[in-house]
Amino acid sequence: MQGDNRVVIIGISNWALDASKQNRAIHVSRDHLSQEDLKDTTNSISKKLGSTISNSSIDNLIAAYQNIIDKTNEKEDTENFYGLRDFYYLVK
Repeated sequence: MQGDNRVVIIGISNWALDASKQNRAIHVSRDHLSQEDLKDTTNSISKKLGSTISNSSIDNLIAAYQNIIDKTNEKEDTENFYGLRDFYYLVK
């Protein structure tokens, strides 16, 4: 395998997998969000849930998330283990 591009595909279906189904896929890739984007995302999630989070709490959540990302990315076998979905659940 060349480079760091790794792809894992998990398929769940009630139908038998045939050649035509094997040729269909969607790839979603997102870069890491900036501090400002993470703040906007946190505010949006909290508003959707009907609550508010103080700016200091938002900064602490983002710092904790970034710390976890940095620590796990130091090890080759856990690089990119956590993603944005984990941040969304942390905020919730």
